[in-house]
Amino acid sequence: MQLSLVALVAAVVTAALLLSPAVSLAALPPKEIVEGVTTASLRVTSFSGVVTYEQSLVPLTLLGEGHQHMSGNRDYRVWYQAPNQLRIEELRLGGTLFVSDGETKWTYSPGDNTVIIAQVGGPDQSADPFDPQRMDQFVDQIAAALEESSILDVSTGRVAGQDAYLLEVAPRDTDTLLGLQTVAVDGTPDQDPSYFPLSYSIATRSGQVV
Repeated sequence: MQLSLVALVAAVVTAALLLSPAVSLAALPPKEIVEGVTTASLRVTSFSGVVTYEQSLVPLTLLGEGHQHMSGNRDYRVWYQAPNQLRIEELRLGGTLFVSDGETKWTYSPGDNTVIIAQVGGPDQSADPFDPQRMDQFVDQIAAALEESSILDVSTGRVAGQDAYLLEVAPRDTDTLLGLQTVAVDGTPDQDPSYFPLSYSIATRSGQVV
């Protein structure tokens, strides 16, 4: 199934949420939507799209060597075929190109015209900003966050051209620094919805977007 993604991100990043007017989707119990997200990675075995990554809470100096890709605002074009075929292109001048066939990974840096070749799961993880074996884990992490949260509101809209359910949730754990989370999941009505996450954003309890 091909999806136009706004974002596919781990639980500590913010995704840009691009909304257009509400659509007519069937009203579903929040529990049913969350259950759909928990099994989304089983139904969606391939996707492609532009990923918008925004992270403003943790400064680059604290991210450490090899994690520069986790700082600031970045756009990527992603192609993925389960279980481990992956291509990621950073959409900026001199942006890195990452390709993996599940066994070998290639990281091309246009700035210095170099290619790093390594084995997937090998000791050199600096050449692997996105592990192809962890793509499904992004979805699973979002599903886990939903299951551990209280749903405050469910609405509908269009995200990157997809009919979507929009969930606002807050963590049940009062000790966490995380606050309101907004998740958009695919609800395309002309077929069985995939409930695949299209966007995920997090704010701290103080209201600062991560």
